[in-house]
Amino acid sequence: MSRRRPSLTAVVFAALCALAMWAAPLPPAIAADIIERRTTEVPFVTLRNLRPDRDPPDRFGGQRSDRRFGVCVTEDTNLFWLREANSALPVSIPEGYTQVTGVQALEPDPFWQRVAKRANGERPVLYIHGYNESFARSCRRLSQLQYAINCHERMILFSWPSDGNPTRYTRDEADIGWSEDGLAKTLLDMQHRFGEGGFDVIAHSLGSRAVMRVSAELGADDTRNKPAIGQLLFIASDVDTDVFRRALPAMTRAAERVSVIVNDQDLPLKLSQELHGAARLGQAGDALLPMPGANVFDLSALPMRGASGHLYHLNHPAVHRLIKALLTGTRASRAAEAPITLLAQ
Repeated sequence: MSRRRPSLTAVVFAALCALAMWAAPLPPAIAADIIERRTTEVPFVTLRNLRPDRDPPDRFGGQRSDRRFGVCVTEDTNLFWLREANSALPVSIPEGYTQVTGVQALEPDPFWQRVAKRANGERPVLYIHGYNESFARSCRRLSQLQYAINCHERMILFSWPSDGNPTRYTRDEADIGWSEDGLAKTLLDMQHRFGEGGFDVIAHSLGSRAVMRVSAELGADDTRNKPAIGQLLFIASDVDTDVFRRALPAMTRAAERVSVIVNDQDLPLKLSQELHGAARLGQAGDALLPMPGANVFDLSALPMRGASGHLYHLNHPAVHRLIKALLTGTRASRAAEAPITLLAQ
């Protein structure tokens, strides 16, 4: 029997209800029947300035500071009844909202012990966000992502001092470069705590620049017996493609597997290409290949469900399945689910 798709009227009504939920949450007696709530933790390492007198969402700002460790507590409110309607839309509508409700500071040793306990023998995953991300937004988005890919006990946020302002791109470029030292220390901490190949790394957008440079430095260490990183995954990366290709041999020595997800519908990367005068790694096209030693997954045939085409890892179920497969060690040829194309191995 074919699956009945919701009518356009039902879809519009569902979208309006979702927006209404944002503006005015329902009374508890009604909400309990149609929504689900969960509270989760997002362990974080941050290089942002601490503002102890601020509320939890604003506890860390956009200025540079020493490394700090802690846990961000989020509350996710999900309108599970919207999922059916959402599947009929060409764009993704929010199925709920996430709030930062608490921030707990930790010393390094208790922090890493907590991460190890949560991971329960599985490889922890360090996620490095991109441009235009405040502390609260990066916590909210990772909270959503970790549940979407069923890795909610493994994820760690590395939050560098992005201004969280779309007009301050060049400042974010300077800050991600400055953050490389803090990222390198964090990767060395993880290698010490979890062993060589005992953790994974995901980099999104502008965050990929620091990950590329730091992982290449790790790979240049001639005394290394085996790769430090398990899966090294680049998503929608705002990195010069030629620079990445030049660094790739060292990165393949730093990681057991290097994977790249690209998409020719990514509007911010097209703007970055115009600004820099060179193709970006996260774009598909003639400039991308060859990419020896990396698995390259092209999403260009996949309908994008967001206006920018840059946040597909947050809102597309097919991309969620791909990321989950890569983090569980699935072979690249089996991880690529049509219409996602594996371009290189």
